[in-house]
Amino acid sequence: MHEPLTRDEVQRLQRHMRKHGPRSLTPRQHDAIWDFLFDLPESQVWLSHMVEQTQAAQASLRPRAKKEA
Repeated sequence: MHEPLTRDEVQRLQRHMRKHGPRSLTPRQHDAIWDFLFDLPESQVWLSHMVEQTQAAQASLRPRAKKEA
């Protein structure tokens, strides 16, 4: 396995894992797949949306200060 992985190598490893189960890959192979996926631009967009949603949810749970009249 060469790092960084190519899209073809990631797809090959994912097919292997779907056929033989997640324990059929080494921890290093799992990490390499996640590193590849994390570096994709669409992953970064998705992650930024998830961060925004999480921050909005957290903000909605904070008690609001009462405004003095």
